[in-house]
Amino acid sequence: MTTPADESFCDTEGARSPARRVGIARRADATVQPMRFSSFELSPSAVLRSIWQRRTPRIVMQVFLRSSWKTAAGVTCLTWAMLASASAQAQDDPRLHVYLPLGFGGEVDFGAAPGDPELDTTVGFGVRYEAPLHRYVSVGGHLETTFWRTELMDAANLDRNVHLDLDGFVMGRYPIRLRKFDLVPYLLLPIGLTISFPSFNDLDNGPGWNIGLLAGTQFIFSEHFGVMTELGFMRHDTRNDVNGGPSVDIEIMQFRLHLGAVVIF
Repeated sequence: MTTPADESFCDTEGARSPARRVGIARRADATVQPMRFSSFELSPSAVLRSIWQRRTPRIVMQVFLRSSWKTAAGVTCLTWAMLASASAQAQDDPRLHVYLPLGFGGEVDFGAAPGDPELDTTVGFGVRYEAPLHRYVSVGGHLETTFWRTELMDAANLDRNVHLDLDGFVMGRYPIRLRKFDLVPYLLLPIGLTISFPSFNDLDNGPGWNIGLLAGTQFIFSEHFGVMTELGFMRHDTRNDVNGGPSVDIEIMQFRLHLGAVVIF
């Protein structure tokens, strides 16, 4: 038994032209059938058409699921790299270190001279420029002046000798972001030139070289300021001419403690 509504519906369907019924069927098929495309390439027209039809999320999911594991792994790694780069933005700014080097222990080797006198405490001043190349690698240079003497020189109330270092360095670091401050532990390898200014009247100023290995940590408390501390050793080798005689090779190896401030640009 048909109702008037059913009869009206049948009359409406019967009144539709064959072309209209075909168009309705095609639109129904288009909404049911999944879109077909290659796993590795999409034509620009297909992409634009899909965006126009608001099926972009569906495209992304099908590309991700049909692609190889290498492609998926590459996309994942790229995403993590972008996130890491964004989170490490504060660690990528150039930094200026102003620090006080302190030397403890160690001996002085005066070449052919007998005995190796013990060193007194060494004091100094240093400035370092750090330029990050990567989240975990920095390079730069420093200018450092240290004042040293042996315990015998101290007992005799003699003036201190001076080392002026002009170094380059490589730093391996691992920035850690905490709730209230950033922690940057690192390993520093400085190497460079040294000019020796001895306090002995019979020794001339002389050139040399230096190398060291220091482990340190930066504590960054604000956007532009922090403090640093380092522990390690430094070695200096210089050659000084003796007035009216042969040159003298002076070798110093000493434990180091550095304390200073960090300014972030």
